[in-house]
Amino acid sequence: MTLFDTMSAEDSLSLPSIAPATKAMTLLVADPLYDYYKFDSSSVPDLKIMADLIDEAWSKDYSAKGEAVFKYDVDYLTWLLKEDTFDGIWVTTKGGAPAGVMVLTRRHIKTATTTIPASYGSLFSIGTAHRRAGIGRRIYEVFFYYFTKDNARALTGVMDGNSGGRKVTDSFVSRDLQVRGAVPYWESLSQEYVIWAACPDMAEVHRYMPLRGLVAKIALHPWVKRFIEFRYKAPKTHDYSVELVQPLGQKDSARNTDVAFAAVDLIKHYGLDHTNIAGTYRITFADGRLCEIYYAILKAVKPGLPDTKIGQLQFIDHGTATSKQVRRATKIVSDMLLKRGCVAILNHHTGSISAWTLLLSGFLPSDRKIRYYSGCFHSLSPKFSVDGKLGFDLL
Repeated sequence: MTLFDTMSAEDSLSLPSIAPATKAMTLLVADPLYDYYKFDSSSVPDLKIMADLIDEAWSKDYSAKGEAVFKYDVDYLTWLLKEDTFDGIWVTTKGGAPAGVMVLTRRHIKTATTTIPASYGSLFSIGTAHRRAGIGRRIYEVFFYYFTKDNARALTGVMDGNSGGRKVTDSFVSRDLQVRGAVPYWESLSQEYVIWAACPDMAEVHRYMPLRGLVAKIALHPWVKRFIEFRYKAPKTHDYSVELVQPLGQKDSARNTDVAFAAVDLIKHYGLDHTNIAGTYRITFADGRLCEIYYAILKAVKPGLPDTKIGQLQFIDHGTATSKQVRRATKIVSDMLLKRGCVAILNHHTGSISAWTLLLSGFLPSDRKIRYYSGCFHSLSPKFSVDGKLGFDLL
């Protein structure tokens, strides 16, 4: 029996007393062992407690594979959880101890024909002491019942092949979304997209994120390594200017995508208020053409090694730039992030720029892949496919 079989629109659950940490949140479901709360900017959990839960869960998933762990600390959460930009599901034991979380960033998905309100699920984390208790599946059930019941908000998110949540997400999205009574649904699961990396010192990156596959072996060869390092020397020409800016939020079609997050939502997270974590570089060329590249800088931690930083190119808004200028801008911004201390720059190649552009910008494909998913239990929500050329960031 599932949540959909047992709940009605009149369901109103409450506890005799609510722990102070969750008192301002809305209790959605009270299971025998765990409680599921909805939070937003008026009732966000303690960020240190949330950061510790995420760190413990993600360290379990990645450290066992010999990979560095992205550290989503209080600074990162402060950037992500901007006022009126998110909801979330917070799970506790009956005693109030944190057990799980999913952050739901509010976004609008734009296609060629429509715009759909959506929640972008990220930082999906289950405490290691609470796994195999059905919490992950229950979080998805809670979302689809409560968040899509009274509006047409779809859920979209990303599955990393190395994450602990991949199996439960894949199972729920691709196999368990089905018509339950009169409740309609739809779902979409993307193809696999390859993570590309740019790094002048492949051996250094290999220490943090073991490189696998034929391309990695070739890149680690001393001659190839020397060629890569040569390509990262500063450009000799300076017929451009680059600056950190509040993004223009140009037309979404400017990102050369089939499906994309609306610019009006993105500019809230990639402005000038947290440039140490995320922001936008505008590159203006001598002929007046320009493009904007949204970036993020993540902390990476691995036992036995110094903490480091990894840059991520989130969006490349072509603006008025030519293809050649976009290629140059990609390399310019990568160089800027490397100078800011990043050991490598990542790009989730979803087709908004070509593989040829990435190669000429110094990027190489890795063996790491991701998939996006989306779905909705609401008859009024237009269907769309998270496939093809996507303009999604990687949270």
